[in-house]
Amino acid sequence: MVGVNSLLGLPWLVASTVPCILHVSAMSDKTKDGATTSLQETRLTGFFTHCLVLGTCFALNVLKLIPLPVLYGVFLFMGLVALPAQQFWQRILLFFQQPGVIKERQSGTVPYVKYIPSLRRVHLFTVIQLFFFALLYVVKNFKMISIAFPLFILLCIPQDFYGRRAHTSGWYSRGNRRLDLGQCSRCNG
Repeated sequence: MVGVNSLLGLPWLVASTVPCILHVSAMSDKTKDGATTSLQETRLTGFFTHCLVLGTCFALNVLKLIPLPVLYGVFLFMGLVALPAQQFWQRILLFFQQPGVIKERQSGTVPYVKYIPSLRRVHLFTVIQLFFFALLYVVKNFKMISIAFPLFILLCIPQDFYGRRAHTSGWYSRGNRRLDLGQCSRCNG
C-alpha cells in the first residue's frame, strides 16, 4: 500500500493513534451528553496533514528555536486532555468509586456499566488489562529484554483470543464483549 501510494504521489497511510482519535473527534457530531451521532468522512485530512509534515521539513531552523520543555508541555497537555475519553482510564477510575453511585450516575451513558450485571466482571477485565499493560511497560524498560517488546505485544493477541474462547460461557460472556467494543451499536443487542 505504501509503495502504491508512493508511486502515485499520494500520502502514506500511517497508524498514528493521536491524530486518528483527534480527527474522529473533530469530524463527529455529538449530542449535549457527548454521544456521537454521526461522523463526516473526508479524505483530504490525511493529505493536508502530510503537507504540513512536509512543511516542517522546510521550517527546521524555526522549529529548533522552540524549547524542549515547551514541546513536552504540549504533548503532556494533549495526553491529559484525551485521557478522560479513554474507556481504559474510565474503568481504572471505577476502582475508586462506590458501586451504588456508579450504577446511578453512569448507567445511561456508559454501556459496559449498564449492560454488565456485576462490577466484578468489569474490574476483572480491567485488572487483566492492567497486568498486560504493566508487563509491556516492564519489558520496554529493561534494556536486556526490550528487544522482545514486539514479541510481547504479539503474545497479547493469543491471550485475548484464547481467553475469550475459554471463558465464553464464564466471565467473558456477551457483556464483557461490550468492554472490548465500547459504545458500538452492533453489540448493544
